Amino acid sequence: MKNTVIIVPGLFGGIASKYYEPLAKMLGSDDFLLFRAGADWEPDEIADEIRQIEGAKKVVCLSCGAMVGNLLAGEKNTMVFYICPYIGADFINRNRTAYALQRFYRILASVAMAVSKPFMRHRWYPLFGGTRMDGWFLSTYAICKQLKYAFSKTPSISRVDGVVYSYGDKFVEPTVASAMSLNAVVARTASGEGPAHINLRHKGEEFGSTARADSAELSDDAVAYIAAFSQMLKRLR
Repeated sequence: MKNTVIIVPGLFGGIASKYYEPLAKMLGSDDFLLFRAGADWEPDEIADEIRQIEGAKKVVCLSCGAMVGNLLAGEKNTMVFYICPYIGADFINRNRTAYALQRFYRILASVAMAVSKPFMRHRWYPLFGGTRMDGWFLSTYAICKQLKYAFSKTPSISRVDGVVYSYGDKFVEPTVASAMSLNAVVARTASGEGPAHINLRHKGEEFGSTARADSAELSDDAVAYIAAFSQMLKRLR
């Protein structure tokens, strides 16, 4: 049976496809499909598109990408894995100001959506920097739309096949993330610290930066997440 690996990145569309190769290889494939926001962002439509793919599917969702994974979890021939999942307001880190200002940010995101809608075909600037993703198009409108979902009421939650989370995550509440699966693994760096919110970049490569990475080595955070993902798959087997 055909086995397709699918990766659904988070809020800002993720990073270049090459950075996801280690995840796909651990799932038994050199090839994979990326499903991410573009001019618009409709999780139901993305989920339906994934359903149309024939054969067995292994879906890895990062951060806000879990909003799509939640719609696919439990379906026939579909395995769903999360890394730092975010599926609505219940997942906001309780130690952050955003949790207390949830309603305010939801209204702000709605206003931003209305303002940015006429510019749906305007590419978001950081794509030209360190996050340049294979020429992928991402609009400010799509980002604002995801933010509105993020601060809205959390939908009914479905258990998934595996989760990787971190106590160093400043955006996602780790205790809520860990409850998404009985197969949950915490990511830790070599020094024993929790890495920041999902990061698979190389050393010296920063979000939105126009500078090239100063090393071909993965960052400590990336190594931690990849190792935790591998451990989670071993538990599954």
